[in-house]
Amino acid sequence: MLETGIGLFSGRHKPVYGGKTFAVQATDTCEKTNTYPRRFCLLMYMTEVGEVKKILLIDDEKLTLHLVQKALENGGYQVEVARDGKSGLELYRRDPADLVITDIVMPVKDGLKTILELREIDEDVPVIAISGGGAIAKERYLSIAQYLDNVRTVAKPFTMDELIEIIQELV
Repeated sequence: MLETGIGLFSGRHKPVYGGKTFAVQATDTCEKTNTYPRRFCLLMYMTEVGEVKKILLIDDEKLTLHLVQKALENGGYQVEVARDGKSGLELYRRDPADLVITDIVMPVKDGLKTILELREIDEDVPVIAISGGGAIAKERYLSIAQYLDNVRTVAKPFTMDELIEIIQELV
C-alpha cells in the first residue's frame, strides 16, 4: 500500500500514477491534528490494480463518442477519440493503443478500410467493430468485419456491460 496525501477522493474515478491504476481505501485512524479536526483526517491508501489500458475509440457520432469515452474512463481505461478512420489512424501511429473500437460506417475513411490499414501498422492489436447500419443492415457490415483477424463485432445499440465484457476478454 502506498500512503498518499491526496485528500478526499471521488469513488467514481480510479487514480492513475506512473501508468498504473490504483484502488483507494480510506481509513479513519488518524490522530487529531493541529490543522484539521479528526473527522476530516483520512489516510488514503492506494493499492496497485494494474497497468492502465489505452483504448482508441473511433466513431463519427458525437454522442456515442462522449458516452462510451466517459464510461470507459470511469472503468479505469485511458481513452483517445477520433471522429473518422483517417484521424484514428494518425492517432494510432503517434501513440499506439492496447485496443481499438471503431464504427464501420463513417465519412472520410470507413471502419473496414481503417481496420485493414491498422493491420498494416499492427497486425496484433485487438479491434472491436461497432455498427448501427447505413445503406445496408448493420449485420451485413459486421459480418464482413468478422472475417478480419482479431476483430470482434458489436451491433448498436449495445450496453456498456456488453462492451466492457468484450474489452476485458481482449486486453
